[in-house]
Amino acid sequence: MNWIFSVIYLIGVTVGAQNLASKFKICSRSDPKINDCLESAINDALPVLSTDLSDYGLAPVIPMRVAKWTIHPVPPLTFEQSYENFELWNELQSKVSNVRAELSDTSFALTLNMVNSNVPLYADYNYRNAIFDNIDISSKGKYECLMKEYKATISFIGEIKKTAGVDYVVITNVTTISSNAEKLTFTYVSEGDPQVGNIITQKFNEEWYDILVLAKGNYSLIFSEAYKNAANSVFSLIPYNVLFPK
Repeated sequence: MNWIFSVIYLIGVTVGAQNLASKFKICSRSDPKINDCLESAINDALPVLSTDLSDYGLAPVIPMRVAKWTIHPVPPLTFEQSYENFELWNELQSKVSNVRAELSDTSFALTLNMVNSNVPLYADYNYRNAIFDNIDISSKGKYECLMKEYKATISFIGEIKKTAGVDYVVITNVTTISSNAEKLTFTYVSEGDPQVGNIITQKFNEEWYDILVLAKGNYSLIFSEAYKNAANSVFSLIPYNVLFPK
């Protein structure tokens, strides 16, 4: 009897995957112009992913989420920063260009450039033993950072794994190779003493450029984790050979 259930499962997976895949442009991995195809496909897919696809089993991609993350001290932020419930918004409004892909039967590699005029970040923060500009800003509360004219080069690396005999892409590593923004604007609302949040807001906005230049590598790690989670939520529902046929 097990084989009957396996057949039913595979039929269900195939039908569901085909229905969801019909929302996206399909690129053959043997296409000699696959980079051009993928650039077009990704730019077309981003607004589609911002719609309600729950009928296809896909949970909302936006906001992109990271449950918790700790950033270790890097000047000018010489204290440990702890964040929870990290949310990255508006990424589906990005424009993608210069896609470079290498897709095989066993591996997946894709690098792209991304630009976005307005990327807000939200999280719960907790700063312990935090001294900034000779002021104790130790506190916890709500964090917001607005990134204007955000640009990044991002690399996705994955492998092809079988689930119930069906091949799926599993993204194992995402690296934000480079990133920049024309302006960061911070807003902090601290618990207990609201004046601490006001001080952090003022000081960080005064020093936003140094924070961007010197500490962005650590923040890029959070972005990379958010991108990985979002990519896997999509790739886990559509078999590799449906989304990227030979």
